[in-house]
Amino acid sequence: MTSHQKAFVALLKANQYAGEADFARRGRFRQLKDPRTGQVTHRVADADFCLAGDLEVRAGLIDDLDRPDVLIALVTTVSREDEPDIRRIVRWYLERWNAQENSFRDQIAFVHLNINFCLRAKRAVPDRRIARRITDLTTHLEAVKRKLDSKVAQLADLERRVKNLTARHDKLRGSHRLLCPPCIDRRRTPVRYDQPAGWGRGGSGQPGSRWVTRSPPAWLPA
Repeated sequence: MTSHQKAFVALLKANQYAGEADFARRGRFRQLKDPRTGQVTHRVADADFCLAGDLEVRAGLIDDLDRPDVLIALVTTVSREDEPDIRRIVRWYLERWNAQENSFRDQIAFVHLNINFCLRAKRAVPDRRIARRITDLTTHLEAVKRKLDSKVAQLADLERRVKNLTARHDKLRGSHRLLCPPCIDRRRTPVRYDQPAGWGRGGSGQPGSRWVTRSPPAWLPA
């Protein structure tokens, strides 16, 4: 890579180092500011790291002010002669999204970078995030459908029970009418049977009496 004037910058995995003691610092921590806001966002120190065996590479220790408990380690093949300030290398990595990733995302809508052009046909590359989301939503939808079917069955059973109870109530009400005589409200319409017409209160027989005379019903015993 050096002969082709190329270099790489990458982060170390969390299981590749335990802490700052695994690095040989080559300077103090210096502030790194956001060029857009001018605020200090990171503290960076130059260091060396033994990557494997005798292979020692240049490293940058990054202290994120938003996450002070996490030490981020960056390794690079950019020599100190080519770039003495490790902060510039760290800034290259932090700005990679605007420099590379976002530009690729913008091109997807125009040049269809998400399509594989094969020898015979072209097909869209499935989005794993969307596929996983579809799977989760399908499982949830099936559970909701089963719950809805159960509620519909319970509702149908309740309607059947209400219908049977209504029919039973109507039947018992009809039987009660056949077995029980009609009620007479003696407070409103006092009736005296087996008396001649016009028989008044107290045997006066005078007109205008509020006694009502009528023939006794068939169910009244003689």
